[in-house]
Amino acid sequence: MAKASHRDSLILLGDFNAAHTEWGYLKDAAKERRLIHATEQHNLTLMKLPNSPTRIGNSVERDTTPDLAFTNADRHTTWQRLEETLGSDHHIISIAICTGKMRRPLGKARITEWNKFRERQQDWSLDNCAPTNATEWEEAIKCRLCDLVSQYVVAV
Repeated sequence: MAKASHRDSLILLGDFNAAHTEWGYLKDAAKERRLIHATEQHNLTLMKLPNSPTRIGNSVERDTTPDLAFTNADRHTTWQRLEETLGSDHHIISIAICTGKMRRPLGKARITEWNKFRERQQDWSLDNCAPTNATEWEEAIKCRLCDLVSQYVVAV
């Protein structure tokens, strides 16, 4: 996980179905112990101790919390169980991540000199190449447009 995140903030979340008494289950399971071990190895902490179950039980099962979220940036994240289920037996979980200003490299802007383009376009006709079918017309127009764009689009 550390290799995949390139030392960036990481969130690991899912419907783990890893039974643990802290999460509303009656007993702890081996799967849960493996999950805890893996998250500890990668310095991930549970975003919020789930005191409100994420899965709605039924007549034979109690409410539980199989939906967990772990992070290495717990100061910058919040976890909230919404009351909406959309018909599922799981509540929707809302996770907010506070990030710093994101910087993206900017590409070169291109500006079209539309007046010059229009002037040049008005002077052009297909008389000199006389296309005889639709394919030739299409090719002639494509060539002309490529020529015009290369002349009148300026990188800034």
